[in-house]
Amino acid sequence: MEPEPAENPTPITWTPALVRALLDAAPDATLVSDADGTILLVNRQLERMFGLPRAELIGRRVEQFVPVERRSAHVELRRRYLADPSPRPMGQGSSLTARRPDGSEFPVEISLSPVETSAGVLVAAAIRDASDRARTERNLRAHGDRLERDVASRTAELEARTEELALRARHHHALAELGKRIIAARSLADVFDDAVAVLAEELEVELTKILEIVPGADVLLLRAGVGWRDGIVGHATVGADRESQAGYTLLSDGPVIVEDLRKETRFRGPPALLEHGAVSGMSVIIYGRHEPYGVLGAHSRRARTFVVDDVAFLQSVANLLGEAIERHRAEDDLAEARRLARQKERLADIGVIVANVVHDFGNTLAGLSLHAQIIARYAREGRPGEAISEPARILLDQTTHLERLVREFREFARAERLDLGPVDLRQLLESVAGGWRRFAEERKVAIDLATADDLPPVLADEGKLRRVFDNLIKNAVESVEGGPGAVRIGVDARGSDRVRVSVEDSGAGVPPAVDVFKMFATTKEHGSGLGLPICKQIVDAHGGAIEHAPARSRGTVFRIDLPIDGPYGAPRPTPDAG
Repeated sequence: MEPEPAENPTPITWTPALVRALLDAAPDATLVSDADGTILLVNRQLERMFGLPRAELIGRRVEQFVPVERRSAHVELRRRYLADPSPRPMGQGSSLTARRPDGSEFPVEISLSPVETSAGVLVAAAIRDASDRARTERNLRAHGDRLERDVASRTAELEARTEELALRARHHHALAELGKRIIAARSLADVFDDAVAVLAEELEVELTKILEIVPGADVLLLRAGVGWRDGIVGHATVGADRESQAGYTLLSDGPVIVEDLRKETRFRGPPALLEHGAVSGMSVIIYGRHEPYGVLGAHSRRARTFVVDDVAFLQSVANLLGEAIERHRAEDDLAEARRLARQKERLADIGVIVANVVHDFGNTLAGLSLHAQIIARYAREGRPGEAISEPARILLDQTTHLERLVREFREFARAERLDLGPVDLRQLLESVAGGWRRFAEERKVAIDLATADDLPPVLADEGKLRRVFDNLIKNAVESVEGGPGAVRIGVDARGSDRVRVSVEDSGAGVPPAVDVFKMFATTKEHGSGLGLPICKQIVDAHGGAIEHAPARSRGTVFRIDLPIDGPYGAPRPTPDAG
């Protein structure tokens, strides 16, 4: 509830002194002016604000305290205000400035209030020095500007860091994918081609190169690259001395980075690079296990600055290449060791064959001589032809046996000589199996061939493989005595680089004590013991493997694994890209 007004308020006599006292008690500088802007009253705060005594302020025009350039506008504003007077702040939406008699200016805030008098409308103006507020606003604006600059700077740093992390993540992904491709690559040519292509794409450069140190020569050969004209890769060389970037790189402790090849002073720009428009570039050493293999480089046809992550990516690719080169060298060394081991084993086998052949030849020749003498004696004695026929038959059998020994010896001697070409295993097996079907039907044996879809051709000697499959299928059919029986032939892929051929029979099986791949070991009454050793030698020469095991129910299964891309010991294709 509002308090009840006093019934008899104390009457106040409004004297000029009382009015001045009330004005002096106001917290803000205050003046009262008439409709023409003439100052009628001021308080002490106004005197202090403008530095003039009250006597000098009274009678002056308000415009004298307004900056010169705004005085005419102020007169118009006063006219509009008096046309519709009401309490309100002055200069809404704009900054106000007051001018002291000494010419100094300062910001102010003004509130106007109309006063109705018998002499007309007077205007009371409360004026507040806004210098502190303006200073605070300036400080706030400056602080805000600093904050905005700091935020912009931090945002730029974060964006740059984000781009850096994204670039690094992209490089790591590319390195992982390149590593997988290098592991799966079947030759250094594939490794090199993959590496220079990935390098060009990831670093966004037009030219990449792998340079190999040529043994015994002071040059490097361009082995692989992207962006080079036809005829350059595989043929162009560059000096391995300080005159070239590659040579300078080999003599440096770290990466060599060039901002502008045309202005380079550490070495001369190789003509091939300049002719291809190279401007900026970088190069690192490709290290082998014990010594440098060569140089890996990337060049741009525009001026650019390679960042740390670019250099790190180039070095990582070089490291992957070094590991791949050593792995392929190790594989080559292993293949050579295997070849020498097979050659040594083969020489030993030839020695065994020669000994057995000499023994067989000796016995057989003795029999031939004996039966030839018998035939000669019978002929001299005039015996009838019937008497001669039996020793003649024996003579023919022994001659046939010698011919078979000689033929198989020749086959063994030729087993490692391969005439490689693409071979369709399905077609080859169908042909071999078809040749034995009539023989199998006579023995009541069914031959079943099952091959996987989309089998790739294998790089092999078709004639040699035909001998292997011919021998295995013949043995499988012969192992089934009395019938009925079955021979099942299957072909399927073993991963991405090998295929397996299996020949399974339902015969009597191989006795555990018999090593069928050992020279002259045989389960046949009249077998030579050379057929399966020759098969093993042919499979080994192809870089494959052959084994046998008991079949699922009865009989024996022979399994042959063959590499799709040819024997391990075959010479690797030489990369034709620098």
